Amino acid sequence: MATTTTTAHPLDQLRAEATAARLDLASPQFAAHLDAADPLRALRNDFLLPAYPAPAAGTAAASAHADKVVYLCGNSLGLQPRGTRDLLMQELDVWANRGVMGHFDHPYGRPWAEIDETVTGEAAKIVGANVNEVAVMGTLTNNLHLLMVAFYRPTQQRYKILIEGKAFPSDQYAVASQVQVHGFDPKDAVIALTPREGEATLRTEDILATIKQHGNEIAVVLFSGVQYYTGQLFDMPTITRAAREAGCVVGWDLAHAVGNVPLHLHDWDVDFAAWCTYKYLNSGPGCIAGAFVHAKHADKKMADLPRFAGWWGHDKQSRFKMPDQFAPMPGAAGFQLSNPSVVATVSLLGSMQVFQKTSIAQLRAKSLRLTAYLEHLIVSEIAPLPSALGLRILTPSDPNQRGAQLSLLFAKMNGVGPLMKELEHRGVVVDEREPNVIRVAPAPIYNNFTDVRRFVTALKESLEAVAKKN
Repeated sequence: MATTTTTAHPLDQLRAEATAARLDLASPQFAAHLDAADPLRALRNDFLLPAYPAPAAGTAAASAHADKVVYLCGNSLGLQPRGTRDLLMQELDVWANRGVMGHFDHPYGRPWAEIDETVTGEAAKIVGANVNEVAVMGTLTNNLHLLMVAFYRPTQQRYKILIEGKAFPSDQYAVASQVQVHGFDPKDAVIALTPREGEATLRTEDILATIKQHGNEIAVVLFSGVQYYTGQLFDMPTITRAAREAGCVVGWDLAHAVGNVPLHLHDWDVDFAAWCTYKYLNSGPGCIAGAFVHAKHADKKMADLPRFAGWWGHDKQSRFKMPDQFAPMPGAAGFQLSNPSVVATVSLLGSMQVFQKTSIAQLRAKSLRLTAYLEHLIVSEIAPLPSALGLRILTPSDPNQRGAQLSLLFAKMNGVGPLMKELEHRGVVVDEREPNVIRVAPAPIYNNFTDVRRFVTALKESLEAVAKKN
């Protein structure tokens, strides 16, 4: 069972709509037609499109592309919501005018002593959890460490951790350091699963086979919901179920999945999860993160879970009485350490206020269409070009196995640096992964079909420009 299923391929839907509108599927006119009919089109106005990377003032490029900034980099850093600045200025005013009294006397109804509660409810909806299963706290890797203190409890028999061999480096470092703290050698205790030879992504069947083969040795299965490099969406419910049946604890790094794909952490019976909020959740660079702990662990008395304790995780009713003994708040909130940054929290609030206008289901429906449109244009217009230099899409072609991202490998190109400069020259912002991969992420909450059409045109022009220089 896949994480998200569709009744018809989104490209087939787009073809049918193009035929009905009597427009060429690849034309700018059809992209504009799709944008006009998009029920989420107004959300784009809730975000600020950057004016960078700007060519030098006075150059021809500066005027030629001033109105064509195409931002397809939400998988690295989401755009700033328009409302965020006002929220931040309000907090600065409260600090200036109320000082410490802002913790309880707040003119905008956000007392700092409860600031995290302004975003927890919406965050819980986005990850498919009960409110008490979610805490907005810390940063991603920090939260992974805090959660693994509680959930990685190795024995001599069951001590291994299963991860992706190409997981984001921070996850690899965190896992290796955790097993080392417990006296194990990462070369033995970490099972790093890699794709089959010649393939770019992991097969679900291989993940399940590994769990079945090594299940009695695996303490924790810790995967990313969406693989950062390839954009592969893992079958989270199936993997979770198989791992739980094998007696493993299951955790997910949702950095590239949260706000991108539907999540149902509670229903999937996930033990724990962590995520950042500055990608598809648009909170700002390095902003506050999130954590999930399933409510079922309350049945075993949540207070007895081993953890690194901190003041903000203490029972809210007695927190300011400063007791000597730690009494954790119920649920994920008991894993908090320090009081959260007000600036960081309201930066996330600015985005959550936009998410309240839609749903992950609506965003996913649009995302499937955007990514299918992008894939079609790349396959039909870019791949056949001699200048494409061995172009290959690393991301799965199955819409149900990918998020809002296509990773483009230029296998015969000696580095994509020159190509990135040409794209920037044309007002396009995408992400480079050295030496020869470009990640393109149309975020449905603010990107549209015209963005995709413009990107493909700019990519074609850029490839031709690089070829001429060589």
